[in-house]
Amino acid sequence: MVEYEYDSVRFGEVWRRVMNQAEETPSVLQSKEVPPPSDTQDILACINDTAFAIFLYRQMTMQGRYAATFRRLAEEKEQYLRRLQAEYFLLTGDTAAIAAQRPQKSMSRLEWLRMRCFQETEAVTTCTAAAERTAVKERYQLFRDLADNARDSAVALRGIIQDIIR
Repeated sequence: MVEYEYDSVRFGEVWRRVMNQAEETPSVLQSKEVPPPSDTQDILACINDTAFAIFLYRQMTMQGRYAATFRRLAEEKEQYLRRLQAEYFLLTGDTAAIAAQRPQKSMSRLEWLRMRCFQETEAVTTCTAAAERTAVKERYQLFRDLADNARDSAVALRGIIQDIIR
């Protein structure tokens, strides 16, 4: 079997010939800023994580004592989700499909909180790294805001966990 090396430049040239397209993209479709793939991937990952957090926090609002805290956390995440979805649309011209993530039903409330606390802590690192990778000021600020929010959420969850287990 013969293996061929993939050449993205030549592939684009051949594809245009096969599809009978002109060498240039119409000016209406040209973008002045071509986002690096990592920006789009980072935003999509943040969208999915934020949507999962909203789902979990909304579930927790139905369980009494810490309902106000979980409601506040969910509302904050919803604001960030709207910002992320808008940024994703600006980058891609498409809406983001949110991955269906649901926690295991066999998990206790305390296990859910522990899992989410770790996810929020991980989100701080992930969002900070995404902020450092992007070259766009607005995206940098969005990722920094997300990291700050994740840090605050992790602190709130730690407080709830400490209160429950004492």
